[in-house]
Amino acid sequence: MKKLLIVLVLCCFSHMVCAQHIEFKNIPLNGEILDFTEKMREGGFKLQKKMTDDLYYIYKGTFVGNSAYVRVDYTPKTHTVYRIQVTPKHVDIPTYVDSLTTHYGKEYVQNAKGYQWSCEYGGIYFFTPESKDPTLVIMDAVGIQKLKEERE
Repeated sequence: MKKLLIVLVLCCFSHMVCAQHIEFKNIPLNGEILDFTEKMREGGFKLQKKMTDDLYYIYKGTFVGNSAYVRVDYTPKTHTVYRIQVTPKHVDIPTYVDSLTTHYGKEYVQNAKGYQWSCEYGGIYFFTPESKDPTLVIMDAVGIQKLKEERE
C-alpha cells in the first residue's frame, strides 16, 4: 500500500512538471486559440487578423515597452497555441535585449543568428534579419509536441 501511494504521488508530481508551459506576458502558451485571444485582449492586445487557413492570428499591442505585432500560431486539429512571433517596432536592439533578459530573468547566448534564452518549457529566440524588423520567437515544448502529433 505504501509503494502504491509513493507511485501515485510521483505520477502526480511528474504530471505537474510536464504540464508547465512557457509564457508570454504572463499568459501560458497552451489552450485553444479563442481562449488565448480573450487573455490577449485582457492584456491590452487587439486582434488585427485571423488567418484561419494558415492557422495563425495577428494582434497589436505593447511588449516590454515597445509597440509590436504578435503572430500566434496554433495546431490544425485542437487549435492549441504553440508559438508566438513578436515583431517590435522602432527598437534599440541592445535596450530590447536587456528588457528581454529582465523579463525572462535569464542570461542569453549570443551567436551569429541572434540571441537565445534557455527555458525549461520551451525556447525563446530573438534575431535581427538584415533589412527586416527584429523578431522574437517564443515556442512551447508541449505545444510543439502536440503539433507534431496532429500532423502525423
